[in-house]
Amino acid sequence: RVLQVYHVELLHGIGYTPMPWGWDKKNKEQLPQGILSLDDVSTKTFKELEKYKIKVLQIPHPFLRRFIGNERSKLPIDWQLQSIVNSNRKEILVSFSWGYAPDIDELDCFKGILKNGLFFEELEDVVKQTADSVYWRFRFHPLQYRQKRKYARLFTFMDNFVTKHPNSEWVESTFKPLPSVLAGCSGHITMTSMVCYEAAYFGVKSLALCPSLQAGGIYENFLMDLVDIGYVKKCNPNINEIISWVTVTQKTRPLLNNIDERIPENNLVSFLLREY
Repeated sequence: RVLQVYHVELLHGIGYTPMPWGWDKKNKEQLPQGILSLDDVSTKTFKELEKYKIKVLQIPHPFLRRFIGNERSKLPIDWQLQSIVNSNRKEILVSFSWGYAPDIDELDCFKGILKNGLFFEELEDVVKQTADSVYWRFRFHPLQYRQKRKYARLFTFMDNFVTKHPNSEWVESTFKPLPSVLAGCSGHITMTSMVCYEAAYFGVKSLALCPSLQAGGIYENFLMDLVDIGYVKKCNPNINEIISWVTVTQKTRPLLNNIDERIPENNLVSFLLREY
């Protein structure tokens, strides 16, 4: 803005609600002049900034769309997951969120929620009780696996965890592309994560366990659009309730949103050249 250089922000995630980063409270001079959104929810949120003459254009998600339809045939072979030993077992993905580890990065809103910094202890009981029926895939957050020294304790914890529970793994599900992991999964569990949106895009329902998402919690409105249409369920960490959900959850209709759509390239070029 100061140097009069045109700045367009490409949102790095999806499902933004409410307005992140305090942008709704910033002056126009502190904001980009254009925004490229990747989904309907984020587009609706950032449209609020159009009162400042900030233009918002929604485009198909450039990465996720590679896993749709004919595009799948062009994917690298090494993005495919190895087949599990017992192919009859249901696969469930557990995606980690950062900010829960009390000795590393605990956020005030998550203070005291988790002892191990990754998931409720009740979930380990669920993994034990489903040893013959479910294969568990655990996925670290990019912020965690890009700082392996800082989060070393958590990686050691998961190494020990999968050793104790042969019906689980974390390495492949962390470093393979998320859509590749979701392709074989019947359900997804998290504390709180935007992975719920990617999961919904590929027809995978999510179970969200963080107390901050429950009624009266600081993030009670987060994911409610997915709750309303049946792609997310919020619940407390009750062993029986989790097992019941895992037992019945199955893939459903993919919530493709605008991933499989194409926008005329000249529209995007015009937007970037301030002619849109």
